[in-house]
Amino acid sequence: MWSAAASLCLALCAAVVPAAAGARPLGVGTGRAPAATVDRSGTAYIAYNATDGDVIACAIALHAPLRCAPRPVIADGRNAGAAPPLLAAPAVGTVELVSRRAGDRLYVSRDGARTFTDEGSLGDAVYATGTIAPGGEALVVDRRPGFAVSLGSVADPTLGRAIMLGGARHPAAGESAVTWAGRTPLAVHANRRATTVFTFHATRGSLADPAAWRPGRRLGPSRTLAVANGGHGVYLLRQPLHRRWLTLIHRGRGGRLSAPHRSPRRVVHSAVGALALAEDEHGRLIAAWQTRPRDALVAAVSRDGVHWSARRVLARHQRRVGRMSLAVGHNGNGVLVWAPAGGGEVRALRVSTRSFLRHRRHRASRRA
Repeated sequence: MWSAAASLCLALCAAVVPAAAGARPLGVGTGRAPAATVDRSGTAYIAYNATDGDVIACAIALHAPLRCAPRPVIADGRNAGAAPPLLAAPAVGTVELVSRRAGDRLYVSRDGARTFTDEGSLGDAVYATGTIAPGGEALVVDRRPGFAVSLGSVADPTLGRAIMLGGARHPAAGESAVTWAGRTPLAVHANRRATTVFTFHATRGSLADPAAWRPGRRLGPSRTLAVANGGHGVYLLRQPLHRRWLTLIHRGRGGRLSAPHRSPRRVVHSAVGALALAEDEHGRLIAAWQTRPRDALVAAVSRDGVHWSARRVLARHQRRVGRMSLAVGHNGNGVLVWAPAGGGEVRALRVSTRSFLRHRRHRASRRA
């Protein structure tokens, strides 16, 4: 017979365990370099490079049990190499995808990622990462030495050439990210010397003019970094080299960068591997990262970039995570997708900013 103390203990334990604890990741296929996006209907789209070079995509309804029917949407036998597909969902059922084929090409689906049509070339940048802006323009980080970016547009193919932003102080090795602050591009490059934020000044020339770009604030060296772009500006999350915390910097509509905010120890207290960041339309941030050396995937949510929820363990024993992509919709529901470095099983997991904040007063999950 249960004692009153035992019953109370079980009730308290059930209260502090998140509803999503123990959720098993969904396997969506075998490949590398996955990307994710979410449209306003709450449908998530995932794309990744298959081992044979084709691009595989699927749609996941986040309000139902996770199911994915991956299908080859670009099956031309060409190898995309290490360039990940870039994804955007500008409207319900419409998906834009950029892939490195014969040059960088824009593909558009208007039937929920069932079929894609080739809209044309964006240029010939050998990109490592990038983002898609409204209108199908792609801003990518070029792999050439010296840290260069390239803005590709089907309407204006001349923009597809590389724009050199750095020199010897900004070698290609390191972490890079690009995003849009409204219609203004922003680029970040980090290596073992420094982390530099490059901003574009519209009054000084066109996007293809290197003189229109200026290096802004220089931060310390970074182990890894991620950016998020939502309705409340741009956020830059990074882990300083040889440190065991994350710092978050916000760039508001005025264009100024805030002071760095350090994450509390209860959220991050170890080295970080893969890192991803996303923002919903209400300004809520969700960050996901791989802990080292325990190789767990954990996440936390913040309303303002200063105060964070207790971190939650999403998956354990996830070794050699090469790339992680995180996307959330307007209601805070989203998806986290990742794959091992060099290729392997691509996995997806549902996330929710509201679910994290609902349990923010509960104790943190046990150490990863």
